[in-house]
Amino acid sequence: MRTINSKVLQEAREIKGFSHTTLAEASGINARTIKRIESGQFPKNRDNVIKKLSRALGIAEGDLTDAEYNESALLNLQRKTNSTNLDEGELAAKHQTDARDDLWSQSQLNVRVSDRARNALSLTAARYQVSLSQVVEIAPLLFFWAAEQSLQQRRQNIEAVAQKTRDLYSFQESQTPHLGFLSSYRYEDLVNSEQNSIDKLDIFGRISNDSIFKDDLSDDHPSFDIENNNPFASFLRKLTSDLTNAELPQNTETFENWEPTGSPDYNICQSEALRYLAGNVEAASHIVDGYVPLHKIPKELRDGEKGAERAKWIREEAAARSSKFDFEI
Repeated sequence: MRTINSKVLQEAREIKGFSHTTLAEASGINARTIKRIESGQFPKNRDNVIKKLSRALGIAEGDLTDAEYNESALLNLQRKTNSTNLDEGELAAKHQTDARDDLWSQSQLNVRVSDRARNALSLTAARYQVSLSQVVEIAPLLFFWAAEQSLQQRRQNIEAVAQKTRDLYSFQESQTPHLGFLSSYRYEDLVNSEQNSIDKLDIFGRISNDSIFKDDLSDDHPSFDIENNNPFASFLRKLTSDLTNAELPQNTETFENWEPTGSPDYNICQSEALRYLAGNVEAASHIVDGYVPLHKIPKELRDGEKGAERAKWIREEAAARSSKFDFEI
């Protein structure tokens, strides 16, 4: 990534007669980000940020990132900036052109998710002070990481099982040969089935679960509980059990299960929900559990110091939903 010369940015903005807000509107870059670049807090800048700011200011990207800042450079910058001033109509037309040029890099994602996931998305973004789109953008990478880590753990586990099985039969053969030998082919088939599942990137272990070994297991064996004990759910449950929340006396980040054909069941960011709802535990639980969608909160209650009012509305909404759908929460 390149570095925007903070002095050049500030001078070009002032020569243009733009406030931080005006430049933000003209470029599509957040005003707070522009201020932080000018103060030197962003030493590295993405190409699309440089492109948008240079277009809005009417200067070349090379000038905006020129590390050599001197009097002659300033005069040159003044000439370039003054010669490219646009009236409001021209500026609006330029924005439309720039927007069309940038369409390739962004698109609308239309996908239905549970209210719990949507609430979790908002709470996570609030916790780490990032945008909703940033959380969505990183989701594929994190899913990829979790899936690959889960498969790697299964490889290690099944290799350990195979080695222990070989050791057991070798030990029995050497110590009690008079008892004869039990066939090991069933264990070999079990190992091969699991290795086949891993090789096919079957993260939920459906191939292993549908294997020939069902007939050899009792009905209450955990391998039959594909929702709670599939390998991916088990991995994520262990992962979340290692998380702690220093702000609360108990660990509130939990992962329960994930049925292969459904949505994951987890609870995160209860501390954010509590802050948003003036510490009301009942209302926070309704949000974290997804019983009441955050986006359904009336607009007049969403912002400001209205946590107690939000909590009251959420409790009432949860009670109304419970009565309507005849279930307890």
